[in-house]
Amino acid sequence: MRELRIIISFYQLFFWTSFFISLSCGFVIYTWGIATFSALFWFKITTMGAVGYYMKNAKSSLFYYFKNLGISKKKLWIVASLIDILLFTLIVIVAIIAR
Repeated sequence: MRELRIIISFYQLFFWTSFFISLSCGFVIYTWGIATFSALFWFKITTMGAVGYYMKNAKSSLFYYFKNLGISKKKLWIVASLIDILLFTLIVIVAIIAR
């Protein structure tokens, strides 16, 4: 439970960026339909990579904080990415149902 709270505090660093991108993708699916899903999925993966690149370069010293708490970079990114993909999936499902 402690690790999950630490990982969520890591995810909060880029939550709003990720949420806005997911919400935008959901709006596009709501507007234009499910045919746009594959392009939006790859757009989401690409932007996740861009966020990761930014975090690695601009916030690199922050990873020492998480390492001192006993959480590896790999675990941080895997769990944060899973949370992000889950959020994206939920937004897409809501957009499809609402349509």
